[in-house]
Formats: sequence, C-alpha cells, structure tokens
Amino acid sequence: RADEPTSVRVPSEAEPQVLGEHLERHYRDWLDIPVPALGGRTPRAAARSKAGREQLKTLLKDFENSEGRATLEGRVAYDFSWMWDELGLER
Repeated sequence: RADEPTSVRVPSEAEPQVLGEHLERHYRDWLDIPVPALGGRTPRAAARSKAGREQLKTLLKDFENSEGRATLEGRVAYDFSWMWDELGLER
C-alpha cells in the first residue's frame, strides 16, 4: 500500500555514513526549531540571552555525554563542536 512506510536496509558498512548524514541534517535543523527545554525558543534565539546560553550549554553537555556513552558502546558518536561555535557559546 502506498500509505505504509517503506523499510530500507542499509548495508552495515554504509551505516556510519548514513547515520552521520541523518544526524547532521537533524542537528542543523534543530537550531531553528522551538525547543521546550529552552522555554519554547529556538536554540539560535536562546543564544541571544545570558540565561538562554546557560540552558544551551547544559543541553549541549548532555548531548555530548550521551555521545560519549555511544563511543564506549562501540557506536559512532556525533561531534557537536561545530554547534558551540555556531551558537557563539564558550565551553
């Protein structure tokens, strides 16, 4: 049926690249999507205030910690370093 989701198998050797590309698109888009944890503001909007920057730092550190666990589990980890720069945040 046309309305049923299609399942696609990704060869295991291509999985890291496919996942990486998906995460890159997701997090680039995320910068412009309202986030409940930021009071409904987008990350870009939150970066304009001191309180918003602190909230963003907490979120990004949580993201990075999660990716650190992925590395320990042998999974590919996403690198958020570009996002700190993009949002003008200091670590």
